[in-house]
Amino acid sequence: MSGNHAETALSLTPVRGTWREILSTIFDSFQDHNRIATVPKTVFSMVVNPKNRVIEEQQGPFDLDNYAMRDDAQGQESWLCVVANVRVGRDWFKVRIFLSSIDKDRTTIEIQFPSLVYESVYAFDEDNKEIDEAVKFDLIQFCVDISAAVGAEGFGYDYTMVHKVLGPPKISSLEQWVDNDPTRPAQLPDQWILAGVLASLIDIAQLRARDGIQPHVYELGGYTIYDLLWPSVLNE
Repeated sequence: MSGNHAETALSLTPVRGTWREILSTIFDSFQDHNRIATVPKTVFSMVVNPKNRVIEEQQGPFDLDNYAMRDDAQGQESWLCVVANVRVGRDWFKVRIFLSSIDKDRTTIEIQFPSLVYESVYAFDEDNKEIDEAVKFDLIQFCVDISAAVGAEGFGYDYTMVHKVLGPPKISSLEQWVDNDPTRPAQLPDQWILAGVLASLIDIAQLRARDGIQPHVYELGGYTIYDLLWPSVLNE
């Protein structure tokens, strides 16, 4: 990815709860952290190709209160999308909240950010040599707050495209990434700009005992974080 013009997305491991329960929890978390002024009232339906994660169809808007998610058709996944005006750092951005039901009580969550969010982390510097540490920290806190609110075991934040979804990360993949020897990240199949796993699954003290203090590995809000957004407000 060249420069810093990039859509990015936060993708969580599947969580317990219906999509409607999870969406309500997300809105509650946004309100608790002063991240949303108005709760959306409409929703879009989407059809995603599970092989390449491309959004093949989108319809709507529909009334959120009366919406019923379609069942998956053969070779397709049914998702919904809610557009919300959300604060990250000092500014407000239109983000897309994607949800998909795995079964009756498990839900996949992905939140897609416009390129301006990633650009604001790097203080709109084309060479990525400058960084707005306050914005970066707030973005990481955003990821942690949502993950904790819905009870996700882990999360990943990475580049994406507006016509695709990342899909839910496997907790085993996130654990490998966070627990990885920092000298050889390229050997892992899944890589993330930012990843977090419940601290109860990966003990930061054990990582430090093995690798020493690595500034891009730390604990925040009950999650062990592997952070490749540089430089970091947590490096000090």
